[in-house]
Amino acid sequence: MSIAEEIAAEVKLDGEDATDRYESLKKTDTHITALQKMSMQELIELARQEQIGDITGAKKHDLVFRILKERVKLNGLMFGEGTLEILPDGFGFLRSPDYHYLSCPDDIYVSPSQIRRFGLRNGASVAGQIRPPKESERYFA
Repeated sequence: MSIAEEIAAEVKLDGEDATDRYESLKKTDTHITALQKMSMQELIELARQEQIGDITGAKKHDLVFRILKERVKLNGLMFGEGTLEILPDGFGFLRSPDYHYLSCPDDIYVSPSQIRRFGLRNGASVAGQIRPPKESERYFA
C-alpha cells in the first residue's frame, strides 16, 4: 500500500466544504508553500513540537514531507501552489518563486491529463489539493 493510500485509509473527511477547508488550511502550515518558506531551523523546531521522531540529518525536503504526512493524517487534506512549467513530454511541474522557479525536490508534479482537462498553459498560477508521492514517485502530485 502506498503512503497516499495509507493516509487515505487513516483519514475520514467530515463532509466540510472543500473550499472552506482550503481557506482554513491555507492559513495554517498544512499548506506546503508555508512549510517550503520556512528555514531549516524553523522546520526542525516544528518537527520537534509535533513529536516527529528521528529528524537528525534529514534534508529540508524530507522534513517538509514528514511534517505534511503527519498533518494530512490529522486534517485529511493537503494543498500546494506554484507556477506551471510544462515540459516537452507533456507533463509539468509547479515551480516555486522561493527557488527562482528552478527545479527542486519540492516541485509538484502535474500529469498531462490534468493539463489537458483544465486547459493549463505555461506560466499559469495553479493552486489545489495535492497528495504525497507514492512509493515509486519522487514528487508531490
